[in-house]
Amino acid sequence: MKRLIFIIILALSTTTISAKTFLVDCNLSPTVSDELLAQHNEDGGTYALYKGKYYRIGVTGFRSLKEFASNQTTCGATAGDTLFVAPGVYTEGATIKVAGLKIFGHNANRDWTSTRDALETELQAVLYIEASNITVNGFKVTKNGRIVSETGTNSTPIKNLRIIYNKFENSTVKRDW
Repeated sequence: MKRLIFIIILALSTTTISAKTFLVDCNLSPTVSDELLAQHNEDGGTYALYKGKYYRIGVTGFRSLKEFASNQTTCGATAGDTLFVAPGVYTEGATIKVAGLKIFGHNANRDWTSTRDALETELQAVLYIEASNITVNGFKVTKNGRIVSETGTNSTPIKNLRIIYNKFENSTVKRDW
C-alpha cells in the first residue's frame, strides 16, 4: 500500500501545468492563411496572429480589455497566465479579478529612457485591479487613463501589485485601501 501511494505522489509531483497566454488587440482582425486553415479548420473558429502565436477570437483573443475582463473566468484565466495587450489606444475600462495575472503592454520590461519601441499600448481608461499578485507592465497611461486598486480591506488586502515599466502622462496610480 505504501508503494502505491508513493507512485501516485510521484506521478502528481511530475505533472506540470503550463500557463496560458491571452491577447487583447483593439485592431484585431481575423488572419486567414492556408497554414491557419489547415491547423484549425475542424473547430470552425476565427483566429488572429500575434508575435508568432495564433489566438482564437472570443476564447484567447479579445478586441478590448473590457471584453477580456467580461470573459476572464470563462476563458480559464488563472494565476500565472499572461495577457498580452497589443499596440493601440484602449478607451474602455476594465476590472481584473484573476489573482496572479501578468498584463503586458507592447513595451513590457523596457525602460522609458532608452529602449522603448515607437509603438505603444496606450491606456486612456481606468484599469481596476481587484486581485492580488497582479503585474501591469509596459503601458503608456494618458488622458483619463488610471490604474486603480481600491477593493482591499483590512481583513483581505490586495497584495503584491506590481506596476512596472509604465509611463504616466497626466494620469495616476490610485491606491485606496
